Amino acid sequence: MEKAVIHFIILGVISGLTEGAGVLPDSLNAAVGGKVMFNTTLTPGTTFQSVTWTFGSFNVNNFPAPEYEDRITFFMSTGSLELRNLTLNDSGEYSVTIVPPGERPQTGTTILNIKGERTFQMLHLV
Repeated sequence: MEKAVIHFIILGVISGLTEGAGVLPDSLNAAVGGKVMFNTTLTPGTTFQSVTWTFGSFNVNNFPAPEYEDRITFFMSTGSLELRNLTLNDSGEYSVTIVPPGERPQTGTTILNIKGERTFQMLHLV
């Protein structure tokens, strides 16, 4: 009985420490020129006060940097984000913070791996 109580307490502590985990998958893979969908675990119709996506220091969905112009779609119903016309520079860590009304923020992080070849342009100087 004592072991069961200890296991229950440990599970409770672990789940408290990982609150927000599972909001995003650990990693995603996509190809240069393709698109990727960052799906959250929110069910359609879930209410939230805000959803903020970041890549490095860039706020992707609210005030997108010029390099994201015409390449992103934010889905208000789920907080998910689609990124199109992928480049190797899109590889890296993406984070989302979801703030439900009256609840603690939920955060998630995923790594986007872009596969493809880097192309170089040769210049001939005359």
